[in-house]
Amino acid sequence: TYTNFTIDTNYGITFVSEPEYYLNDTLIAYLYLANFSSSSKNYVFENWNNTIVDTANELAQANLLNLESNVKYVKTLIDNGTFSEVNKIYYLKVNMTEQNSGMIRAAYFPFTIKNTKPIITSTVEFSSNEVFREEEFTVSINATDIETGIEDLVVSMIVEDSEGRTVLNENLNYESENSFSNTFSIPGDRPKGNYRINITVMDEHGGIGWNETTLTVKNNPPEIHDYAINGRSMNQSFFIRYGRNLEFTFNISDVEGVSYVMVALLDEN
Repeated sequence: TYTNFTIDTNYGITFVSEPEYYLNDTLIAYLYLANFSSSSKNYVFENWNNTIVDTANELAQANLLNLESNVKYVKTLIDNGTFSEVNKIYYLKVNMTEQNSGMIRAAYFPFTIKNTKPIITSTVEFSSNEVFREEEFTVSINATDIETGIEDLVVSMIVEDSEGRTVLNENLNYESENSFSNTFSIPGDRPKGNYRINITVMDEHGGIGWNETTLTVKNNPPEIHDYAINGRSMNQSFFIRYGRNLEFTFNISDVEGVSYVMVALLDEN
């Protein structure tokens, strides 16, 4: 019994991991390259060059890295000096020379360099973990990213109140080193309770890192602006005879509204 079959290729490659990498990863691959014969000719491949290029279009490609020639084991560090773009397909190019004819053919093996997400490297810090409404507080974080300059990261904050409504949607400003911060306040018409804080860091390639925490918004105490007793202001002294009525008038404000006022009279002892 005879079986006919066709050899499609005499070469191949196996990447040790999926051909998707991040900066600072190590690319490891095994190359398969074999001599073969047809009915009329022997094909011998003894020499080949291994390089990394940025496109399979030979008219437009840039040679990024020369690897060792005539080897079937490839290992190289994915660094941002060689691979300046992320979310991009690069190629391991194998230039094969057929010994008998001198013919050169190139094979391209694609792999992708993906964007690394930015990282929030600290806890979310508040100038105070408990605040009153309309009281200013400062939010600070530290963040970093491999591909994007720290000052080019976009750091945003969404604050939801205890009823799940969005209260604030603001950015944090770059300060120095890896630090971002800004100062905010909770509007006076929002409820007290535990507020959810979501911090998002986005790099220039669309990578996102995030962190979530809570902030306690306390009940604002009422504020007494002034009061009067029988028409006299609180800065005036007066006396009153036994049996006479005392009439108190108050100017009081409170975020939730004033329900009642309790007055206690104390003797000097």
